[in-house]
Amino acid sequence: MPAGVIVGKGGAGESVLNHVRVQLARRELVKLRWLDTAAEQPRAAAERLAQQFGAAVVDVVGRVVVLYKPGDHLPPQKRLKLPRR
Repeated sequence: MPAGVIVGKGGAGESVLNHVRVQLARRELVKLRWLDTAAEQPRAAAERLAQQFGAAVVDVVGRVVVLYKPGDHLPPQKRLKLPRR
């Protein structure tokens, strides 16, 4: 899955927030990649974004973050099928 949102030296500003909002509305997963020039650390920013959008941080690997938010508004065939624990 390619990164849907790339965070540059401007950090997670209004433009990035709008992109994350759109991506979470279209699908339940969004992948963000922080460039080396970004001022924010990915892990801290991921927690802040997850809290802001009511999402969960799925994983943080290096400078790549995956967020998940259940898409209750999506038709059943487009929703992710998560394994039961």
